Amino acid sequence: MTAFELGTAGRRELWRTPFGSEFDPRQALVEVDSDGAERSTVHLVAHWRGNAPRSEYRVVSSSGREILRCRWRPYDRQEHVELSHDGVTLIATRTALKPRLSGLSTPKDRIVEIRSTHTGKILASQRSTDFAQDRGRVYLRQGSDVSALDSRTGRLVWRVATGVRLGDPRRGSTSPLFAVAGHVFVHSEEDHAVVALRAADGRVLWRASVGPVSSVRPVGQDRFLIQHAEGFTFVSPQGSERNVPFASRSASAGLSLEDLVTTSDGPVATAVESKGSGASALVVFGAEGRWEHGRLEIPLPSGHVQAALADSVVYVLPWVPDGERAVLHAYDLRSGHQLWSVGVPDRLTIPSTPGGPNSLHAVDHGLIGLDRAAGWVAGSR
Repeated sequence: MTAFELGTAGRRELWRTPFGSEFDPRQALVEVDSDGAERSTVHLVAHWRGNAPRSEYRVVSSSGREILRCRWRPYDRQEHVELSHDGVTLIATRTALKPRLSGLSTPKDRIVEIRSTHTGKILASQRSTDFAQDRGRVYLRQGSDVSALDSRTGRLVWRVATGVRLGDPRRGSTSPLFAVAGHVFVHSEEDHAVVALRAADGRVLWRASVGPVSSVRPVGQDRFLIQHAEGFTFVSPQGSERNVPFASRSASAGLSLEDLVTTSDGPVATAVESKGSGASALVVFGAEGRWEHGRLEIPLPSGHVQAALADSVVYVLPWVPDGERAVLHAYDLRSGHQLWSVGVPDRLTIPSTPGGPNSLHAVDHGLIGLDRAAGWVAGSR
């Protein structure tokens, strides 16, 4: 990893950290957290080391000084490593048992560690199949219990028994855990229910019956949009407000949430639905006003697109091969009729997995397309 200082005269190399011949940059996870201060600026690298059944992460200061290096076995294909939001601690799943013959691990082997990024000291180590973090807390799950730890100190804040079994790690399966807008959500695979906890104290607020959950998004005060295997459900403390079923039967294949905004008709979302035989449609739906009982479907030339919502328009940018001209389309949200099409300089980067970052951003009277260091603006007068 190389750090540069950028200026008007060009770039100047500050430091370089070698990783060795076993490092594969195509399979690396690199996160950078920086606020300009030496002690709180860290670089995190967690990566596979070739075909060897081991993994490693390093924490490096902004001056290139190595603060922490850790290797472990067996390698976990679903390992999860994050910096705390303030960069003070590093949170990682580890494996608790010796390597199996395959050199891999299963969810029942996992523990979660919280380490100081300044000293490398372990602040907390607790058995858990995974974790989520939000607002200075790290949330863990084990059996039917959910617990919250302080992300800076590792101190236990609360532990709550939800009354439902949160997955069976012996079968290699675990239930999702989401920390969103002051709430913690866990899905019970056996009870087919989502349990909402108050993040401040762990109090159980409500339960709703939905399929396996893949994402939870806030849509207002104590209201959320849950994406699950059968589609989407708007929920509130009163329970399920509206269920929007999709033909796709998997939360990870053929169904992706493209955008979610608040319009004059309340929260409105759009997702791409696979229709089979290569056909796809952009589905626009909501929970209030004219969206309360209906949805809008717009046929798509390809299922690999990006979409962005405005108050009365939805913008769609299909993927095109390298060298071909990208075309941006606009559709009326009431009728679904195409309003216009215009060529744009670049197709941008379209996420290959559901829930990936969007490169399209609707603004007043226009649209911004961003792709790493490049981009374009489309506007109307």
